[in-house]
Amino acid sequence: MPPFRGNQAQREYHELRGRIATLENEINILVGIGERTPQPGADSLDRSLTSLRATVAIQGLMTKREELQALNDRANTLLARDPNVAKPLPPPKPPGTAPNPQRLAIMGGVVGLLALIVIIGAVKMLVGSSVPTATHLIAPTLGMLVTEPGGLFYAGPPIDVNYGGGSVTMSGDPVPTGSYTVDDRLVMLVTRPDKTTATWEHTFNDDCISNHALPPQDVTSLFQQGINVITVFLYDACGGAAGTVGPVFLSIR
Repeated sequence: MPPFRGNQAQREYHELRGRIATLENEINILVGIGERTPQPGADSLDRSLTSLRATVAIQGLMTKREELQALNDRANTLLARDPNVAKPLPPPKPPGTAPNPQRLAIMGGVVGLLALIVIIGAVKMLVGSSVPTATHLIAPTLGMLVTEPGGLFYAGPPIDVNYGGGSVTMSGDPVPTGSYTVDDRLVMLVTRPDKTTATWEHTFNDDCISNHALPPQDVTSLFQQGINVITVFLYDACGGAAGTVGPVFLSIR
């Protein structure tokens, strides 16, 4: 097998393993929701909501597990063809040590190009990278029917967010540039390291006619340095259908 094809298969295998790890994390979250039981003394509405959330989580698990199985099958196929794909990706090849006299004629152009690269790098350092350093799924894809408008239909698990600085963005997929929509209202409660709380909320359907997508939102001001615990609540406002149009994420960059 030519070296390029071998490297390509190795890169594909490692990309698959990364996607598998992400899916396994999402499945663990859905399993936790599906296994949740009503608290002792809960009223009938709380018991119904807990049962409804468990049903939706189980439905989501089926899809996620099918996708996970497909990714595992593809990764296992690559591994069976060539066990070497599981090895760590090799580092870039070092440059040659012997100077080539013919390159001296273009050194002026190389120096100019290097200067441009340095300038671009400095600009990126000043404005910050757009690639998130941490991403949390705060609301999965949901869809359900409700009989009475105005009620809570999803309460997410508490999520620890270790904030060490940077911008915190709430967005849809792709992270952190995707828009997102909830039918009808999202509330995020942040319990900060000093035990104070902060809340962010938005209603996506003020007129009960249509839900309006929201672009990524900067929520950095809600967070303090250290461990912040976030909990997300989704409410219906207009009756009928309730849910999310795709997952909702929180990312730090």
